[in-house]
Amino acid sequence: MSKSQKFGIDCGATKVMAQSVIYDSKSQIIKPAGLNFEYNYSDCSFWNPNFIPIPLEIQKAELENGVFNIKKTERIQASAIVEIIKQLISKLNSKDIALCYPGLKSRSGIILMANGPRIPDLIEQIPEIKTIYHDSECCLLGEINSVIGRIKHSKNTIYIGGGTGIADGLILNNEIIDFNKENDLRRSWEIFLPSKMTVESNLSPNGMLAKWNRSSSKTLKTLFELEKETKSKPIFEEASDAFSFLIRERISFFNRHNTKIEKIVIGQRLGEFLELCQKNIRLLFESKTNIPIEYSFDRRTASLGAAWKKFCS
Repeated sequence: MSKSQKFGIDCGATKVMAQSVIYDSKSQIIKPAGLNFEYNYSDCSFWNPNFIPIPLEIQKAELENGVFNIKKTERIQASAIVEIIKQLISKLNSKDIALCYPGLKSRSGIILMANGPRIPDLIEQIPEIKTIYHDSECCLLGEINSVIGRIKHSKNTIYIGGGTGIADGLILNNEIIDFNKENDLRRSWEIFLPSKMTVESNLSPNGMLAKWNRSSSKTLKTLFELEKETKSKPIFEEASDAFSFLIRERISFFNRHNTKIEKIVIGQRLGEFLELCQKNIRLLFESKTNIPIEYSFDRRTASLGAAWKKFCS
């Protein structure tokens, strides 16, 4: 790395974070430096907090047909995200930036998105960005190659990052698995439970909170608020069942490669909650598997991973 300031940028469904980084060539580990900026998309005047993403079935059909029917509401929501990312980048005053984003990507933008609008021309709108990295991969790279990571020495690992959605990651024989190249491997938003709900909608923090908020007049914003509610137990039970369903599917993948899983790392907001929540709730999840579980909840892992991907690999 040169001595100029370099940043990793992690774009989520509701906010964007930039973290300055430094690289220790001796240890080959990336570290957070002193600058961290976080902007909410809701800071944009035309952000719609009630925006409903286009159903995935429609998105997939349009993707297969090669024609995106992006209507005004989706276009405006995308413009709000782009505006906030631009504001953040202008704040950084640096040309050395690496950006990761959720969803399915083309070379120019986001072409399928479970928890937000599609932005197929993102790179065209933000010329400082040349490549959009996968957020799930960057989470893993941050866990493997940073001082805050939890997967430094594990060759076979399941990663589950829980926030607005689920960031799915797998390490097999020391290699990060590319879900786009594995026909027999599905992401959490593609895995349907017997209830017809997806693993992501049951397991992600936002999915759990959405269940409560749809059926209650008392709106909650965090899982720590939810655990205090006496009637919330079924939501956590359904989440742990989704976790169990996901782990069984991942075990099948490793079995097909004659490999044993060393550990599960649960990250982001879900990892923070399960590390600090009531013991009875944590046991709902830990009782579902004999595989060791570790919790990682430093939200800078994806931004560090993006920087590693661009500047260090």
